[in-house]
Amino acid sequence: MEYFYTKDENVKKKVKQKLLEIIKSKQGIIPVIVLSEITGMTCKRRGIEEAKIRYFTSLRSGLENVPIDIEVAYQAGILKCKYPNVPMGDCIIAVVAKKHNAKVLIDDSHFDEIKEVKKSGFNKLICSAILCVSWRA
Repeated sequence: MEYFYTKDENVKKKVKQKLLEIIKSKQGIIPVIVLSEITGMTCKRRGIEEAKIRYFTSLRSGLENVPIDIEVAYQAGILKCKYPNVPMGDCIIAVVAKKHNAKVLIDDSHFDEIKEVKKSGFNKLICSAILCVSWRA
């Protein structure tokens, strides 16, 4: 989400470049919970029409949309128990990443706690949730 809301053009450029790289490699995945996060945050900040546009843009981005199944729900609950300070959404993203042997592209400090998943970030300029894209290692 940093891509959509940063005022720092350098950060926006880095995020866009990395996303295009991932999309071009056809290795990128996006957990469907991230679509909910994009929609909710955009609706709150920019209204429902912009939220619809960003939702459908994300759907057609070239990233594989990964659903949440019963096993992901269970494993996310176990992670939440193990890491009580990590939001449930981040636990779900972590489980999806692990299940798909993927790294999480994010600089969210919550992911520093989760030892079960590999994380890759940019730098400390991006300190909030970036579009939580994962790519297969």
